[in-house]
Amino acid sequence: MKMIKGLVLLLLVFSVFVSACTVSNTKVLTVQEVKYIAKFHHDQEVTAAAANTWYSLPFNIYVENESTQGFVLSEDNKSIIVEGFSGIVKVNGCLHPFSTATGNQDATIYARVSVNGVEKRCLQASRTKAFRSGGVDILNFIGSIRVEPGDVIELQWKTDNPNIQLLKPDSVFDFPVSHTISLERIY
Repeated sequence: MKMIKGLVLLLLVFSVFVSACTVSNTKVLTVQEVKYIAKFHHDQEVTAAAANTWYSLPFNIYVENESTQGFVLSEDNKSIIVEGFSGIVKVNGCLHPFSTATGNQDATIYARVSVNGVEKRCLQASRTKAFRSGGVDILNFIGSIRVEPGDVIELQWKTDNPNIQLLKPDSVFDFPVSHTISLERIY
């Protein structure tokens, strides 16, 4: 029993010594990380006026309970402005294309993210498929961008088939969206 008590006391003294050495030889760093997160949706139909033309997508829903700060919607609701930070931002989202054509048709749908009017290489997505009459799909995108305060972020789309629109009007979902973008500062 004495031996166990002695061993416990020795371990306690050793751990205090190691802790004291560790604390005395290091600096205490305080990191106050500010999370910059935003999510935007659009819940109305979007159509392309012409095939093979890029269009900036509008947003009409700011998801407040899943957003913090650092990103604001422009006055025309077609771009997102970076506020108050520089860094690398993870971007992801999706488009929900729908065929309004009667009969089967092929279509290619493209999505891209631009910063200050410049397309970002790691945020390009496309899909070609045969749409049945009334057919739906989803086009996801994910990547990252470097931003500075005042930068303007846009989500754009185009299609080679004018019978494609975003958001199926009679969706089975309770809260359907035509497109979504989510932004999160990661560095």
